[in-house]
Amino acid sequence: MIAQRDPITTMDLPDPATLEFHRTWKVYLKSNSDEWIKKNFKQVMNISNVKDMWGFLNNVPSAITGQYNIFMMENGLAPLWENHKDLFENGGCWSTIIRGNPWKEAMNEIFMAMVGELHFDEDNVRGLCVVPVSFQHCIVKLWVRRPGQSVAKKLESVMKHLGCCAPRFKPFA
Repeated sequence: MIAQRDPITTMDLPDPATLEFHRTWKVYLKSNSDEWIKKNFKQVMNISNVKDMWGFLNNVPSAITGQYNIFMMENGLAPLWENHKDLFENGGCWSTIIRGNPWKEAMNEIFMAMVGELHFDEDNVRGLCVVPVSFQHCIVKLWVRRPGQSVAKKLESVMKHLGCCAPRFKPFA
């Protein structure tokens, strides 16, 4: 009898650390009890490839629920639009609310859509904020340079299976 090779174990899969994103992302946490000032945004890691992304997404502690905001910002951008007025002069956030599904699942979905750059214009979408209100309720905010309705439609399309509400735009200025 001829031994058959398992096709899954014999596949040449790339090392996730070599699968680089087009942009590097910085992850920040800000406690809900802290003021909205630069020193209160704690940078926790950089994400530049698939390995980094899953290392972060698989290890976010549930204990931060209701206590922290999570920001994933394009490299070089702090989660303070005031520090980047030239970039965000016409910008703001497209926000949606997810209820009845785990916030971690919502965060994974929107972050993968953002870094994958298939859904959103990379020149426009520059960051993300996830506010885990409770284990089954969160707010998702995309930081954009321009309000364009196409971002709202794409955000809703990416998140609709999680029961999102219609996205709303709030300008920074």
